[in-house]
Amino acid sequence: MRERWIMKNLKEIQAAVSILLILSFFFVLFLRIDTASRKNTIDFSSGWDISYNGKIYRNQDLKYFRFPKTVKRGEKISISNVLPESAGQQMALSVLVYLSAVDIRLNEKMVYSYGFDLLKRGEMVGSAYHTVRLPESSGRGRVSVDYIIGENNAFTKIPGIHILPSIYAYTAYNEANILTMFVSIFLVGIGVISVLIALAQAFLHRSWGQLLLIGQFSFFMGTWSTCTTKISQYFSRNYQLTTTVEYLSLYIALIQMLCVLMYNNIRLLNFKRKVLAAISIMSMIFFLIIAVILHVLNIVHVPQVLTIFHSLAVISLILVISSTQFGLARERRSETIMLHGGLWLIFFCCILDVVRFNLLKYVLPDNSFWNYSLLPYGTALFIVMLLSGYLMHLHDEYIDQAERLALTQMAYTDVLTGLYNRAYANQRFKELAGRRDYILISMDVNGLKRVNDTYGHAAGDQLIVSCGQILKECFGDVGHVIRMGGDEFMVLVEYASERVVKRRLDHMNRVEKEFSHNNSSYQIRISYGMASGKEFPETEPERIFYIADQRMYEMKKETKRDVR
Repeated sequence: MRERWIMKNLKEIQAAVSILLILSFFFVLFLRIDTASRKNTIDFSSGWDISYNGKIYRNQDLKYFRFPKTVKRGEKISISNVLPESAGQQMALSVLVYLSAVDIRLNEKMVYSYGFDLLKRGEMVGSAYHTVRLPESSGRGRVSVDYIIGENNAFTKIPGIHILPSIYAYTAYNEANILTMFVSIFLVGIGVISVLIALAQAFLHRSWGQLLLIGQFSFFMGTWSTCTTKISQYFSRNYQLTTTVEYLSLYIALIQMLCVLMYNNIRLLNFKRKVLAAISIMSMIFFLIIAVILHVLNIVHVPQVLTIFHSLAVISLILVISSTQFGLARERRSETIMLHGGLWLIFFCCILDVVRFNLLKYVLPDNSFWNYSLLPYGTALFIVMLLSGYLMHLHDEYIDQAERLALTQMAYTDVLTGLYNRAYANQRFKELAGRRDYILISMDVNGLKRVNDTYGHAAGDQLIVSCGQILKECFGDVGHVIRMGGDEFMVLVEYASERVVKRRLDHMNRVEKEFSHNNSSYQIRISYGMASGKEFPETEPERIFYIADQRMYEMKKETKRDVR
């Protein structure tokens, strides 16, 4: 009983085990890198003097300090602090800046500047980690950081500042974000591979739409994860570009996810639910188009519409998921169960990430735990579940296709000879209508009645089988050999010339003589007649076969011989 249950649910068990292994891997990797990334980093968040709007806030901890009102584009914020004694020993200062231009000065001397030219042109200033190597004599020196806000509400608090050995300035950051980096590369890689396979499937005229949408969703989520964690800095120093890609890839990824959900359930939804889902998707597409236009014109940059995006995303997800869940509840197939679980997983990850983002921005203190977004990990699991469901669907589809092919083969196969039968010929006649590039050969076995009367019907059946084998040998590689019934055969040749067919007929005559020479019981003689679509271009295939049949009978009358 237990063995039968295991075999019945084997695919679901395999999928569950795979997901558990992935979760375990992520968890172990997270525990390992979380400790490794802290070894060489000094938290430099406390003891800052903050100057904003004519007020000075002294000895503040950046983790807990929040501005009393929303910061606006063009406003200046200055912070300063005394570097620790160890800061001059080949150390570097790491400053995370959101959507603002920044100047960094050491003992009133400018050591780093970014973004002021973009502000002057009215363009968006990118978000990035800015790393400044500190001179040997920096210990106990005063460091000052000036921010010029590039966007309204760019941030509500100043992100924490860290000091770390300059030789580990990038490797330490890599260690701290290796898990997200792994997931991002996984998502981008899976996305590219899925899109390429989908295009190959489309070329082969197979099911490809679902895989293409999954691949695009995975690619854009991986791109967003790469940019939002600033891993993209190691591929491009154009922070304006990477920040633009960060927001646009997030907006596009949601549209792709909604399309995936819609595509997987379109046949299960009634008209009303289809309309609701379509409205949700179209509203997000309209939002994206308007956001891009405003961004290009430097009227409103893409980060400014993030709050609107969050609202639309939650509404769209609720509408689409509620619509698709109705259809999913009616099906209990393996791939449907995987999609059902993946829907709830990605829904809760999206909701939690929206809540996390806003709590971290407006309520919670700066904390490395809350800085980690669950969305990339939830997306990776969702993609795994989608692909598992897709593979299950392909598996079932190929099994169904194989069963249909087997049934079709049985319906179109002659039991005695293993050749195609008359039902197949009738189907091909329909397909050949209107074409000219084919030749039909009507064939008849001479002397079958005499063999049946002399040697019995078993010998007659063997004669028919032998004739079928000869025809298969002579015409199998250029056409289709069909037993029309009794001692009648037909050969359908497509795309080949009459000269090729005549050579095969000559070869058939030689094989006949060779067989008859080696067989003492009876001889094989096949009469034939040939007609082509090119010869009779306005004639139906059935009529052309009839003409070939008449020509065969003319040959049969002229060369009639008895088979010994």
